[in-house]
Amino acid sequence: MSACALDTLGTVPATRWAQDERVAAMAARAPAMQYGGFLQSAELFDHQVFGISPAEAGVMDPQQRLVLEHGLQALHGAGASKGELMGSLTGVFVGVWACEYSEVLRESPAGRSVYAATAATCSALVGRVSFVLGLHGPCVSYDTACSAGLVACHSGMRALQHAECSSGLVMGVNMIFSPSACAGVALAGMTSPTGRSHTFDARADGYARGEACGGVALALPAHEAAAAAGVAGCAVRQDGRSASLTAPSGQAQQGLLRAALADGGCTAEAVAMAEAHGTGTALGDPIEVGALAAAVVGERGLACGAVGVGGVKASIGHAEPAAGLTGLVRLALGLERRRAGANAQLRLLNPHVGGALRGLRCGLGVQLGGAEQSGGGVWGGVSSFGYAGTIAHAVVQSPRVGDATAAAVLSGTA
Repeated sequence: MSACALDTLGTVPATRWAQDERVAAMAARAPAMQYGGFLQSAELFDHQVFGISPAEAGVMDPQQRLVLEHGLQALHGAGASKGELMGSLTGVFVGVWACEYSEVLRESPAGRSVYAATAATCSALVGRVSFVLGLHGPCVSYDTACSAGLVACHSGMRALQHAECSSGLVMGVNMIFSPSACAGVALAGMTSPTGRSHTFDARADGYARGEACGGVALALPAHEAAAAAGVAGCAVRQDGRSASLTAPSGQAQQGLLRAALADGGCTAEAVAMAEAHGTGTALGDPIEVGALAAAVVGERGLACGAVGVGGVKASIGHAEPAAGLTGLVRLALGLERRRAGANAQLRLLNPHVGGALRGLRCGLGVQLGGAEQSGGGVWGGVSSFGYAGTIAHAVVQSPRVGDATAAAVLSGTA
């Protein structure tokens, strides 16, 4: 979908929650709550693979099941088997936030189950992965709102560098269960009444909520032969005192980008792609592009090619705590294939975005575009910004045989 500049967004599935008078009243006040990007077949789960009884699996938060399935898939993609993982010093780092599934439990008979206590907490979600696979490395959940997944990646990378673990599983997960939560963000004016994230477009009027579960396996550069890409550098910072709690700070974003580049030993000239946070808001998009122009695009020489900038939220919606991982996975795949992602909703450029990029070599593609190589590899950056001000950026390098530049390599994705 992303490659074809299409989207997976639509209305809330009829099976997601009861369409009763209470929900109808919410929708009348907040029409934007009826849109989003929803996972298909998320209710399916092979409990026997993970040694979980049918009774417990039936009560568990579906996010726990997704993290188990996709986490094991990512580790398998890195060449690890369940037998090899048992007892290993593998860390687990997951971006997830206060679970909406708790509301489902409170309103259903499942809430009275003996398994309810561990069914819907962030600590149980991440702990269950380490328990089921027998992992002894650090095991931490992160809630920095929309930047949680990339903050988890930052922590996993640092744990590898400090020998706190021998390998790491980094994940982000988000599912939508609560009509009241959807109504709340709609009434706050955060979500788009049209149900799309019009990233970089003049129609930008808020984001569309989205579901996702993504995972990557981290290893040290010695294991680079199986790598999809390498995380060369990363940084986490805070907006600090901006216009409001949820308003972004362009100055803070510039400092974040420069810090991540410095951490990865990467120059602005080497960057060929950027995966933007790109929520599709009239305020956020121009500030983000302005920071990118000042810290990266504007620092490049005239001989450098254009930087391809994209935003996956236009295709799948804003996956909130999983957003950073969806951006990281798309960037890694784009670097591997030497293709910059397309911007699904871009029809008429936001004039403030265009103004920030005027005179600079930067492309906001509406179809797949090529990426120039720098020294045999392709470099890119991915941003993820939390609505309460915690912001993260990672610098990623495409794989290259014999290259050990990256501080940690992505050796499996799911």
